[in-house]
Amino acid sequence: MELFKKKATAARLFLTALSFLAATGLAAAAKKAAISEATLMVPAAVLEKVLQESLPFEIEKIDNLTGKLWVRSIQGLRLGENAFSFKVRIRGENVAYTRKIAGYPAVMEFGRVDLFFDCMGRITYHPKRRLLTVKPRIRPAGRTDELLTPLLMALVNESEYVVQVDRLDPIKTRLGGSPVVARMEISSIRTSKGRLWIGIVPRIQKGKKE
Repeated sequence: MELFKKKATAARLFLTALSFLAATGLAAAAKKAAISEATLMVPAAVLEKVLQESLPFEIEKIDNLTGKLWVRSIQGLRLGENAFSFKVRIRGENVAYTRKIAGYPAVMEFGRVDLFFDCMGRITYHPKRRLLTVKPRIRPAGRTDELLTPLLMALVNESEYVVQVDRLDPIKTRLGGSPVVARMEISSIRTSKGRLWIGIVPRIQKGKKE
């Protein structure tokens, strides 16, 4: 279930990089007028590249599942109206599923696995709480395991995942010899056809000119 939490780590790094690109422009505009919100647009191809560069990463924990699972690839990312889809490859070592039946532990051992899924879902961002809610669904896409594939589908498809979106780190720059600190709050996260939109409310603090 940590798959989407891991994605959030890559997303935070990406948002920070984008904020560096915007910081100087925001600071310059702040001299003339107050800015209520800036919007960054990220094409799906750029977002997919950022996610690819964060791979492979380990899926840390799925209820009752032991062993290690890794996301090895993400391909064909598509974005719609607060919706997404992509193909994902998951590999695992020493994978087993344990649960109690009539009070006794029952174990299904899968060992080494290499699975492909079509993943799709919807997102909702709650700005006051800085929470991103993800409702994913997966289905087989090619190579499958007759037992583990439907088990993973049952565990993922009926669940909702909530990711805490951290505040962006303050960005320090200079404008006309004066130090400027730009503090960024993420006010919105949404997607449309082929694009990710990130709303950012900048808080500009200017120091004395040297």
